Amino acid sequence: MNGIREWAFSACAAMAVCGIARMVLPAGNLQKVLNITISVFFMCCLLSPLALRTGGINIELNGYLQEESEKLAQQLMLGINAQANNAAEAAIEKIISEKLLDMGINHTGITININTNGQNDVRIENINIRLPVEYEERNTEIQDRLENAMGMKIQLVYD
Repeated sequence: MNGIREWAFSACAAMAVCGIARMVLPAGNLQKVLNITISVFFMCCLLSPLALRTGGINIELNGYLQEESEKLAQQLMLGINAQANNAAEAAIEKIISEKLLDMGINHTGITININTNGQNDVRIENINIRLPVEYEERNTEIQDRLENAMGMKIQLVYD
């Protein structure tokens, strides 16, 4: 019953649009072409239930669009996680560098391993700091001060 109502409404609307269009048409050769066009349009509206049975043309884009949006969301999350990891590493490196400079020590490199298992699970696995061999005698002092500042175990490696 709904289908018949929709068809009747579209036929009435098409008739009203066609009538208004015919009143507005300019006289002359263009009027003939537009009259034919309007007639074809009205016939298409009348015959649409026969040509387009309900469900006859069913284009399923939902699955495709959903898959594409999920892929894009995953790529976005990977990018955000990578940026967050880089920012965290830079902040940790800055803190360690400042602590070492306060002690009068120049490092040769800092390696930070960050593990992200899930969306909210971010863990610093380990921090390795490369120092010149001349600071090896101060190993316990350096390690204690850095571990107190960072709140985790730090590994010192000497070159």
